[in-house]
Amino acid sequence: MTDEHVAYPCPYCGERGLESAATLPYVRGYVLAFKFESKKIIGCSKCVRLQLLKETGISSAVGWFSPTALVSNPFLLTYGLARAACVRKNPQAVSKLLQTAGLPQNDEELSLVRIGYSLAASMIAADRKIEAREVAAAAEIGTQIFKEFDKAEFNKVVANHAQLPEPAKLAALLGSALTEDGKDAIYGFLLAIASSDDDLAKEEKELLDVVAENMKLRPAA
Repeated sequence: MTDEHVAYPCPYCGERGLESAATLPYVRGYVLAFKFESKKIIGCSKCVRLQLLKETGISSAVGWFSPTALVSNPFLLTYGLARAACVRKNPQAVSKLLQTAGLPQNDEELSLVRIGYSLAASMIAADRKIEAREVAAAAEIGTQIFKEFDKAEFNKVVANHAQLPEPAKLAALLGSALTEDGKDAIYGFLLAIASSDDDLAKEEKELLDVVAENMKLRPAA
């Protein structure tokens, strides 16, 4: 790859291209319980650095509320600050993350179903809970919408959801990659998943609205 960044706009500022990608681990304490998680960040170097600092700031406020979190959070905060200071242009990291998300690069052929796997998995995991019932429903819906849908492959993407950007940022990247018909198909898939239990929750509706906006979905859809 000879370019310094792939031809997608930064999902944060929308002005510069993709230049860097980073993984930020963090901990959340719940009095007697705790949870280690991580977030994938992709964008221009400036925005990746700002997001790392922002997320580290959040952890400095809410990452303490269990004995284990109290011990581990100082190390994770130090890592977050150090990682932010070390952000550089890294086209290889960007390329790897785009490949994981199923997004085409340069002259690669776009796979609508692969993008569907990634965005659906990212949305299912948005609340940090992976429910087998929801995954099974999404897979069943996928086979009805995409003839190439592979349930085993989809389950692999869901299992590796931590390697994907959050759904709103992934949708922002898709806005420049998909045709209008492709956007309609992907959004229809996500809407069907969210509505599969006949109860479109407020949080799901808000997330779908953000995805539609970031994906630049045409109003008629």
